Formats: sequence, C-alpha cells, structure tokens
Amino acid sequence: MTRPGLRKPEDLRGKRFGVGAIGGALWMRAMLTLEYFGLDVSRGQIFIRPIGDQTNNIQALEAGSIDATLWTVFSVIDSNKKGFPVLAEFYNTNITFAGQGVVATRTLLQMQPSVAENFLRGLLAEDNDVGSENKVEDLVDDRILRKILGG
Repeated sequence: MTRPGLRKPEDLRGKRFGVGAIGGALWMRAMLTLEYFGLDVSRGQIFIRPIGDQTNNIQALEAGSIDATLWTVFSVIDSNKKGFPVLAEFYNTNITFAGQGVVATRTLLQMQPSVAENFLRGLLAEDNDVGSENKVEDLVDDRILRKILGG
C-alpha cells in the first residue's frame, strides 16, 4: 500500500518504506518484494523506516510519516476506502516466503516423532491442499526430516 500518487514500483525510488523491526518478518517480506521489483535499498533508492507492527505502519502512512508499507488483505480493504492504492499484490510475485515457523524441543521430537509427523502432515495439508494419503516424507526433504527427528 502506498500514499496516493504512487502507482508503480519505480515510484518508490527515494521514498520512505515502513517495516517492522529490522530483520523481522515484515522487513524480510519488504526486502524480497523490493528486490523483485529491482529496487536497491543499499544504494539509497528506498529509505527503510522501522515503524513497528502493521497497525503502526498503517498509522504512519495515514500520518504521512512513510510513503509505503506492506499490509494484509484486511488492511487493504480498509485502506482502499481511505484512498491508499495497492501498488502490487504480493501473491502475484511468486516470491517464496515463510510466514510462520514451528518450534519444538529435540526431546519431544525424539521421544514422540509421530506428534511432529502428524503436525507437519496437517500443516502441509492445510497450506498445500494435499490429501491425507501423502506422506510428509514425500513433501519434505527426507534429510531435513531425519535431522529434525534425530534419525
């Protein structure tokens, strides 16, 4: 989302782009998106501003403190009503991005590997619309899975 007047990625050159914490998920998604559009943050083409979470970024855009940020689909609907245009839709870029992580102790994984396998099966089935007949091993690199499960 951008302030009115910015219509294409090139319009972001020299502008202020709001993100969460440097190194965080919103920042990473912004870096990948800007890189996809050929915009180089390191050469000062875009000025990254760590504003906070999406709510803080929305407020900063409305206040004029930043020129652009990344928003969820729900924020986009509200922002379009306020006159903030959508510059690009992330899902159309084919940029691979992990929006969530999974954490478990090694002890749990080693003592109850079926818990991890069933969880991963459910997660992958939800994200990839795969049937329950697919094995996690068919969807995840088996070297990684063996390492995770301690095998």
